[in-house]
Amino acid sequence: MDNLSIKIVIGNRSYPMKVPISEEQKIRKIGKELNNKISEVKKQMNIDDDLHEKLFNEIHINGIRLDTKDS
Repeated sequence: MDNLSIKIVIGNRSYPMKVPISEEQKIRKIGKELNNKISEVKKQMNIDDDLHEKLFNEIHINGIRLDTKDS
């Protein structure tokens, strides 16, 4: 299976990755959904500075890790 090099931006961070060509659109859609959720939470919490955004990203990333079966 051929891989494609892409960059996904989530919460103002760029994540380069190699993905199967057949999964590219799915991964881009997930990235877009995550950014939408981040935007919603920022609006709800009235976050408008970089420090709070970085803290939120760390909490969010760690929360995802807790939800995975591999952690």
